[in-house]
Formats: sequence, structure tokens, C-alpha cells
Amino acid sequence: MTAHEIEVREATKHDVAALSLVGRQAFLTAYEGTANVDAIAQHVERYFSEASIARELGIDGQAYLIATSDGEAAGFAKLGKGDAPIAMPEKPALEVQQLYVSPHHQRSGVGAKIMNAVIVIAKQKSFRGIWLSAWENADWALRFYRKCGFVEAGTTRFRLGDDVFDDLLMWLPVDHRD
Repeated sequence: MTAHEIEVREATKHDVAALSLVGRQAFLTAYEGTANVDAIAQHVERYFSEASIARELGIDGQAYLIATSDGEAAGFAKLGKGDAPIAMPEKPALEVQQLYVSPHHQRSGVGAKIMNAVIVIAKQKSFRGIWLSAWENADWALRFYRKCGFVEAGTTRFRLGDDVFDDLLMWLPVDHRD
């Protein structure tokens, strides 16, 4: 890999520590101060602990993609193939359950490379589209998803401890003509 080349591949059990570190850093940077400190800490432990990620790597229908830059973990996406919410216009659809870029790799093209890899997977597996939910106040995330071609398709709720947030459901149709 040359300097600043971003590589995206499917994560393996050898990537658990890196996935955990990126997830923790990115979530805390993005959401610190938005909810109760204890609730955020519990969320980070529940979803970004090494034990949680290792367990999820073994679940059928779930996958992690990891992005590296100069050999360093720079971001990841967690993908799932479950039932899409009724708001999604077509099914089957691939869900992006998480997409995080480490704080010091923001605005370097890592997120776009990850999303391009997600689209390739969706095409290979004949998904009709890709869906995700994003916090309505995460302007940085919403701008990124809209730039990737996602459109709003509804709303849902996200609970973080006792706090409840509104999320936007977003949809990207997958063009299979390529």
C-alpha cells in the first residue's frame, strides 16, 4: 500500500481490537455531550467492546468492513441483512448498522471508500437498496449520506439510556445496470 492509500476489506477476528478502538473514538467524539455520560459509556461498552465485536463477527448475516490508511485502522462499517423497515421502498435491502471513521481520518476519503465498498457488496448480493438510520442532528453524517445519494425515507427513534433521539431513515437504491 502506498502512502495515504485507503484499503477496505472484510474484517476478521484479527481486527477486533482495531474495530473496537475506532468505534469507541468515533462514537465518543461524535456524541459526547449529547446524552447522559453514563448512558454513553454503557452504549460504547455494549456496542464497541472487543467482546461484543468478536461475538458479532460470528453472526450469520452480519459483517464488518474495515478501512486502513497506511496500515492503520481508519474506519469501519457494520452491515446486516435483516428486514428493512416498512418505510424502505424496496426489499431486499442491505443495512448499514454502523459507519464510523476515526477522528484523525475524518475528511480524508475513508468514509467514501467504505461506502463504495458497501455499494459493491449490495450489487454482488443483489440487494435492491441500502438503508441506514442517522441521528437527525448529526449534520456531518447527513451531509455525507446525502452526498452518497441517500434520500430520507422516514423516521425512527433511538434510545441512549433515558434519552430518546429522532433518527432519519435513509435509502439508497442500488443500480444493477453496471
